Amino acid sequence: MEEIYQKPLPLSAPEENYQWCPTIYLISGISANRLQLSVFRVNSQKVWSVSLKSEIICQCWRPDGKIIAVSLKDGSIRLYDGNMGTLMYVIESANNTGGPTASFLSWPNVKQIKSQSSEDSEPTLQEKLEKFFDFNLAKGLPKLTPLNNTDTVFMNKSLQDEDKYLTQDNTLNYLLTNYNNVISLSLLGFFQIASLVKFDSNDVILHHFESDDLSTLYFLYNRDGSTLLKQISLNFLKQRDIVNLGLSYSKINSLIEYVNQVLKQLHHETKPYLDFNHKLLDLLKEEIISSEGDETGISLLYGLLLTGIMHPCLKTWITDYLGDKNIRRWIKLAVNCYEGNKKSLFSHLLPCLERIIVMLDELKGSTTPLTKQQLQKLLSGCTDLLQKTYLFIWKINHEQRLFKYFIEWLDYVLLEYTTDDTPDMEIKTKEVTEFLTNHLTSSVMHAFLDDLSSLQNTIRIDMNTITASFVEELKVKTDSKDFPLSITLPSSTLYSTNDSETHNNLKTIVLTNTPDALELISINLITADVQHRHFSFPMSVISYMHYSENSTFILASDGQATEFLKLTSIESSPIQLSRFSGDEFIPTSFKMTHKNEAGFLIDSNRKKYLYFKLK
Repeated sequence: MEEIYQKPLPLSAPEENYQWCPTIYLISGISANRLQLSVFRVNSQKVWSVSLKSEIICQCWRPDGKIIAVSLKDGSIRLYDGNMGTLMYVIESANNTGGPTASFLSWPNVKQIKSQSSEDSEPTLQEKLEKFFDFNLAKGLPKLTPLNNTDTVFMNKSLQDEDKYLTQDNTLNYLLTNYNNVISLSLLGFFQIASLVKFDSNDVILHHFESDDLSTLYFLYNRDGSTLLKQISLNFLKQRDIVNLGLSYSKINSLIEYVNQVLKQLHHETKPYLDFNHKLLDLLKEEIISSEGDETGISLLYGLLLTGIMHPCLKTWITDYLGDKNIRRWIKLAVNCYEGNKKSLFSHLLPCLERIIVMLDELKGSTTPLTKQQLQKLLSGCTDLLQKTYLFIWKINHEQRLFKYFIEWLDYVLLEYTTDDTPDMEIKTKEVTEFLTNHLTSSVMHAFLDDLSSLQNTIRIDMNTITASFVEELKVKTDSKDFPLSITLPSSTLYSTNDSETHNNLKTIVLTNTPDALELISINLITADVQHRHFSFPMSVISYMHYSENSTFILASDGQATEFLKLTSIESSPIQLSRFSGDEFIPTSFKMTHKNEAGFLIDSNRKKYLYFKLK
């Protein structure tokens, strides 16, 4: 064993608060108060950290190290970019009031799913022709640009770099969650197969793992004093058309959320201008009330425009409240609002809606008759939203032109009454009248944005209905069976296994019945037969991990010294990798990565860790 270096643990927290990234040299740690998640390099240099308002229950790295998932006490699950720490997506709890809490998270670390349509046999001429003429219009559309004012960035990242975050054949897309003994399968939070399997409230789940292609999930659990193996068949994951359909639904859901974020951004960009309009009109109204008048501000502006007669209240408002400074500010807010809205509509909303329509149109021929009807309704809703967006752009241009003439007239009036000069300009009476009548107190942007948001909400509800129907179809294709084991496993024991390995349909777990002995139990995942291998040690076993088919790592101590051992299927006795004694570093536990047989020995008493590689 090659010792690379020793470092102090980066946080003052228990060792169970740390997890090591499976593929790259990063460490994630939960603070002692469980309100902060931090990621460090193995040399203790901090990469990023994030503070949370709810306590962190557990964390789990995706096997490729690109995403880390954390379960919070409020019931939500948050997905963070492993390198940058940016929040990618939030899987909300089924109970919006908080809880139940996900007690474990698991990214399946298995081989690629081999679909039933991709066997090794030579494709037929018909299949070759279909592939040749298969033109995916959606892939030819330009990528969407990122949004700035969003709480999460996942829809931006996934739509810009789909190969990085969503892949058709890669099971890294799937996240298992357990809410109070109810197992759900989530596709990166876009949609969940909720309540995939329900255990009884008194059942104790001991361990879970999966087959190499994720076609079957396995759960070891205790019920009424007996240990059972539950097999959950997910054969639908082998059907390419179902997987593709699920990914398409996921992307459409992401696009609909993107539309929602664009509309929120438009509301945000519009608010300062509309608020300033109302503020100025309220000042004019207060001036009229203070003079005990019964006119409205709009009627006074009409009178000035048509007769040239200035009412005293209006003169005070223009000269004292409005003035040149506020006119310039009004112009600036209007330009930011109108131009910002048009930019967001052209750069974000229109391309996104066009992409949704193309994807929905491509889906019409690949679903059940019931879903076709639902998809047609969804397609009509998106088309209506697209048409209203184009109309909205025309309305914005029209109102912006009217505002220009209105503000020029106000500027003319201000100069006329505050200077000796009489400006020479043509007043666009018709346009100013239209702005006063239809736009000053009720901008088209307010009404149109509310209308667009209402349409988007209808589309979201329709898509949720389609997704829910799809999930129910998947549940129907799921089969669950229970097999009793010939032994009863204790519920209080820590079970150690390398979740990425299943060999010859055998799954090996490790448990300790006595302090100086290990039991390697191999379970046949087809027949539920059990094989035992018993090992005794002259020292007490304090930590262990079944790493692969041929190797189990053990940390044992006699109180004077601690040894790090490797047990193989070939050797009858363990191989000593390293021995520790004295006061400098005494490991109390260890972690192994799934890459290059590297790992970390942890001294929880001295708050240190030792990074090593096996030769």
